[in-house]
Amino acid sequence: MIHSTAMISLNLFIMLTGCEPAPGPAPRRVEPGAPSSPNCPRWRVPNNRWDIQTPPACFMEEGYDVGQIAPDMRMTDQHGDTVSLWQFYGSVVVIDLYAMWSLPAVQATREGERSPDALMEQHEGLTVLTLITERAYGYGADADDLRDWANTLSQAAPVVSDDERHHTHFITDHIYPKTLLIDRNMQFIDVDVQDLPQALDVLLAR
Repeated sequence: MIHSTAMISLNLFIMLTGCEPAPGPAPRRVEPGAPSSPNCPRWRVPNNRWDIQTPPACFMEEGYDVGQIAPDMRMTDQHGDTVSLWQFYGSVVVIDLYAMWSLPAVQATREGERSPDALMEQHEGLTVLTLITERAYGYGADADDLRDWANTLSQAAPVVSDDERHHTHFITDHIYPKTLLIDRNMQFIDVDVQDLPQALDVLLAR
């Protein structure tokens, strides 16, 4: 009864004065990468020298299988900075998995057009990461290993260490190299690429 009386009084006030109640606060604009719920954590923007494209708000990882959105792998590059896989959202991403002990073989056999720098120069919208999974003895490449790899091969493109050991989802037999291919939406397209030039031609044409 009190509620009904209050509503009648409010309506009568509006009719007599022609005034509407003050509007409530405007809806909050959600910026890309900002949380919209407790289950939607904010994407942590890394600080490094590579291009950064913020992923959509509430972007969620799915797994490591073909067709799934890749986790936001956090890696350390040859400059000692943290690199986020998701910072390359909007680009096609190639991840070459190597062990540090394979450097001499790579140096002896790599063709110029297959180098990360050459691929990124040839294909607009492509990022190539060289992910070093193992040292010569034991796991975990350190900063010296990454710099040694980049300097030996005169590589400017990112050389990163697998701080969170994501490679264990792809390397189970210590056989290298292995190449992963991720599309512009961070979705795994292939986790063991055999013909990279053909795969890139198809994916970059989409």
